Amino acid sequence: MLTQTTLLQNFLYLTAMQLSPSAKQVILPFVYLAFFFGIYTAFTNATIYHATLSHVIKPYKGLNNMVEEGRRVDEPYEELTNKRLQHWDARTYYQIGEYGYYQYYTTAFFPLFPILFKLTGFSWLIIIINFLLFALSLRCLFRHLGNAVIKDKTLVFLLLISLPSAFVFLIPYSEALFFGCFTISIAGFLKGNKYLLFTGLLLAATTRPIVTIVLLSIVSAEVIRLLYTRKGKALLNSLVVFLPPMLAGTFIAAYIQYLDTGSFFNFITVQKD
Repeated sequence: MLTQTTLLQNFLYLTAMQLSPSAKQVILPFVYLAFFFGIYTAFTNATIYHATLSHVIKPYKGLNNMVEEGRRVDEPYEELTNKRLQHWDARTYYQIGEYGYYQYYTTAFFPLFPILFKLTGFSWLIIIINFLLFALSLRCLFRHLGNAVIKDKTLVFLLLISLPSAFVFLIPYSEALFFGCFTISIAGFLKGNKYLLFTGLLLAATTRPIVTIVLLSIVSAEVIRLLYTRKGKALLNSLVVFLPPMLAGTFIAAYIQYLDTGSFFNFITVQKD
């Protein structure tokens, strides 16, 4: 998949040159997806695979949905089916969405993405939804950051959606949804809209356990500002604004887990095991 996304960079760049500036950021994600599925489908053909990718790199294939049992194989890509999406963490998201938190280790994962995955019927549509959510979030960030921060937004946008690492926003993982939720909170912060900020952080906190990392980042930034400005009120204001939605989202996630497990704190203790 990394090789696939690398090939997309050159193609998308040439495509972008033919579009008007206002249309580029709207059309490019759909061009990306069409090209992605086209290349993926081509590599499922044994003749095409052995004539091209086989000479460059061997695909990595997991066995029994466990990464530690995977290996590189000289085989064409497998056809994309709903069942074959369920590998590694995607398998855990499927289990949560379909059966709830019936296994202890699944409590390390928060419930919002499994709910979204279930709404798609655990189908390959999640690939399209994830990537469009990622692209839409980027557009939102660029619009709010302004030209002073990013001069050529279309070029940066194209680079970000076509980097090999962007494949994580295609697979059935929670990264794209979390990025979208957090983008809502950033937009609310930049616009001075506390309701939007609250909603974004609340949703982000039901997607991933963010309280410790995000809160520590905010506190660290405010402490640095305190050292320069000597104004302790800013730190208190930040805690009042950011802490309640993160705690509320974490509580919602913990309560959903509690309904299945009888414990509010499994998502904490599972990290130690």
